[in-house]
Amino acid sequence: MLIGSGVYKIINRVNSEFYIGSSIRVNARRDNHLWNLRNNKHTNSYLQNSFNKHGEENFQFIKIENVCEEKLLEREQYYIDTLHPKYNLRRIAERGGGIIGRVCSEETKRKIGNANRGKSPSQEARDKMSATRRGKFLTEEHKNNISRSLSTLTVNFKSVKQFSLDGKLLNTFNSITEASKESKVSRTHISSVCKGKRKTTGGFKWKYKFKKEK
Repeated sequence: MLIGSGVYKIINRVNSEFYIGSSIRVNARRDNHLWNLRNNKHTNSYLQNSFNKHGEENFQFIKIENVCEEKLLEREQYYIDTLHPKYNLRRIAERGGGIIGRVCSEETKRKIGNANRGKSPSQEARDKMSATRRGKFLTEEHKNNISRSLSTLTVNFKSVKQFSLDGKLLNTFNSITEASKESKVSRTHISSVCKGKRKTTGGFKWKYKFKKEK
């Protein structure tokens, strides 16, 4: 589950590049990232350009560690220093993004760096870092163990169904981005219909497709 505080990753499944962040409300932070990316307003230009190029369906949001609020910056900084995420334009953990806090002081930054030295991650964290950093092939058993550990933490961006105004299913798309490109209808407007904020757009009705649906 994404509820609660913790450290998270936004992963590009095409090239395995990723972003590391933290929040006291990870689900709210995820929604904030998605809104900005979908509307081409994200402050991280590298992440935004990559999102525009590869499409929403190729990005995955994962919570990698549950962390109490007092330790958030410390653990985020640890993962930044250890995993070297390419999408993090700034290499210092900050509290921001419209969710929590203020930029930490230079003294706090030094304390975070000192606190990370000699700290050992959990076995689960080592598994995740190993898969990201080494690029080596894992055994099926190892893959299954990692998959199970992430099963409750992973959020895949939703597929979208397109209907005629009389309710006939016309098409199913892997994401809102794909639906927008194929139908030439605004991505923002499709999202609004899926969320119930408007009834139709582009002459169609739209609904999210959930995992149990066929």
